[in-house]
Amino acid sequence: MVGLQETIKKDFSARDLDRLTPKEGFSWQWTPARGHSGGILLGIKEDILQIENWETDDFYVGATIRHRLLNIRWDFITVYGPADHARSPDFLESLTRRCENATLPLLMGGDFNLVRCKEVKSLGVCDPGLMDLFNNLLRNLLLERFIDGVVDILGPTTRVN
Repeated sequence: MVGLQETIKKDFSARDLDRLTPKEGFSWQWTPARGHSGGILLGIKEDILQIENWETDDFYVGATIRHRLLNIRWDFITVYGPADHARSPDFLESLTRRCENATLPLLMGGDFNLVRCKEVKSLGVCDPGLMDLFNNLLRNLLLERFIDGVVDILGPTTRVN
């Protein structure tokens, strides 16, 4: 699986997609960029994984996937949070709806464009309201750890040095 954010492309040609992978066998889905920002691309190698369903949203591209040999199914979502923080509440609401409707294990990654605490910002300048919304999303969805941009559901919130 390959998930790319901030592609800044409205569309991809077959040639564009062929250049991204050294071998054939990938299927692709994307959301177009709007102006000079955004765009999400998700590719899945179908010799090992079967795509049962694609889904797109303004803020993510996802797929329901089945491992062909192990017969294990899960959802994979690659996200891109808006750089325009006026749209961040819509982004968080979209992720909340998607996660609350999940019936399979869900793996989510990408660029959320949000922080949990001001200490991770180099200048310490951030929006406390957005931090609260983001932290509430993670807490409400039982995503226990979010460290340097990685969500880990295995344990309590801690800072790893």
